[in-house]
Amino acid sequence: MRPMRLRSANISSADTLRPYVGDAVMNSMTHFLTDILQPVLTLWALFSNIVNIIVFGKMDMRDGLTVTFLVLSVSDGLMAMVLLMKSCILMFDNFGYQGNTITYNSLVKVCLLALSFPLNLSLITTTVLAVVRCCCIAMPFKVRKIFTAPRQLIAISIVSSMVFSGYIYSATFWELKWIVQLKRNATFIILFNNDYDTLGIVDTVRSIIFYLCLAVICVSALILIVALNRSSMLRGGNNPAASLNRVSGNTRATTARRESQAVKSVILVLIIFIVCNFPVVFLSKVRLFDYGFSKGELLLISAISGTFLVLNIDLNIFVYYFNSSRYRSIANSMIGCQN
Repeated sequence: MRPMRLRSANISSADTLRPYVGDAVMNSMTHFLTDILQPVLTLWALFSNIVNIIVFGKMDMRDGLTVTFLVLSVSDGLMAMVLLMKSCILMFDNFGYQGNTITYNSLVKVCLLALSFPLNLSLITTTVLAVVRCCCIAMPFKVRKIFTAPRQLIAISIVSSMVFSGYIYSATFWELKWIVQLKRNATFIILFNNDYDTLGIVDTVRSIIFYLCLAVICVSALILIVALNRSSMLRGGNNPAASLNRVSGNTRATTARRESQAVKSVILVLIIFIVCNFPVVFLSKVRLFDYGFSKGELLLISAISGTFLVLNIDLNIFVYYFNSSRYRSIANSMIGCQN
């Protein structure tokens, strides 16, 4: 049976906005986001994550943070490839191929199924990144010995495989059917699934994992921000002994500066992830509770959510470049730019 949708007792915000935003404006905004902005952002995401993979591949693979950023770049690059394929399919559908609308919709569903793997890989990798960096602040020496780069990679692989196995199981219930319409001389491909109970269970588990990981990421970001602020206050104090130690210990100061840059990079990556995933949370809430949104409004909300999803994989390259001297030096050497 289908999951029951809950009806909100409050007056929807859509009723208030409808007199000011017409259907034509919403359709234009939706087409602009899905047909123009998202493909451009996706192209940049694919290029930037290829650059990230090359740069991190030239770094020390014994560093757990480097390995985690490399895995995150791989997942974001795969996500960009799938999103680019989805954008191409939608553009073909919108420009003169209306006879195969059913086929294109089925191809979009295939892209959405394929998108589940890099999405979950990115989610699990970001969660592991947040947890390990928080543990590094609490007990740095033990964490570096326990959570080595290979072990972090194994943890990401195991958890991601467990999550993705549920999607593979649910995908076995999907079926492809060929429909031939002689009058229109067209052949359609339909992808459908009648096992709503299995889909409901998979969607519930997916939602639990997503919200649990998002909560862990939010808490970890707060802990890292407080720890970074506290460490900066300690470094900026007027303690003569601390000043003497800073002058005499150049190696220690360099290590502390690199650690501060790493924490800043992790915090920015987590903040970008949180901000860009809040429209996804809002969209899931809108789909669960019936707030009276029209079809056009739901499409616009979905387009905004998809745009923020692309932005999540677009902005990380700027975080890496401006907060990591090693990344910046390798990237500058690749383009022949000297510091």
